[in-house]
Amino acid sequence: MALKHGIKAVPVLDEHGKLLGIIPHDAVNKTLYKELREDILHLAGVGHGHLAVDNILEISLVQSVRHRLPWLIVGTLGGVIIARIIGQFQQTLSNNLILAAFIPLVVYIADAVGTQMEAFVIRDFALFRKLDFGRYFVRHFITVLVIAFFLGTVISVIGFVLYQQKDIALVLGLAVAGSTISALFSGLIIPLLFRKMRLDPANASGPLGTIIQDALSVVIYFLIAKGLL
Repeated sequence: MALKHGIKAVPVLDEHGKLLGIIPHDAVNKTLYKELREDILHLAGVGHGHLAVDNILEISLVQSVRHRLPWLIVGTLGGVIIARIIGQFQQTLSNNLILAAFIPLVVYIADAVGTQMEAFVIRDFALFRKLDFGRYFVRHFITVLVIAFFLGTVISVIGFVLYQQKDIALVLGLAVAGSTISALFSGLIIPLLFRKMRLDPANASGPLGTIIQDALSVVIYFLIAKGLL
């Protein structure tokens, strides 16, 4: 609230409106800095604990590993699941080997769009306690829809120029567009659910959001490929 309204000191009132004191600007800045560091660490998949005071040069090796490893284990298990998903489309992949070359691209674009959205969502959830979520969702949806159309078209054209195959170009374009739109789930819906459960939305936006988005992107990619090729 202090940042939003440019207030240097925050007044504190009791239930009768009587002034009890103020929160000075240095306390506001200290709180902001602490919250910002925690959010950045959560986004990077660094676990709970005394995150705000962690210093890699001071904490022990065991502490450093313990703070980082849990979410990476979750990501590893998610990667195994994604590998199994890809295995279910082995026939489609073997008939069109070129599809394998574009898996990283489809996954990356969706992750990038989701990460951009997460940055806005986490910030806006912090600044606007009474956010009109319906209007907020529609605005993000329209924005992502335009981005998906543009990226899908560009990738489709590039795919056709490179391989001279209309079917492959169409699959690539639709897959990129579809996975980009699906980023609304990992970038917006998951942080919202975390907020509803009174958990830090930043926790949803690190490895957990990434692995869910990767799985969505792969499923969308191969379902489109299987249906059109």
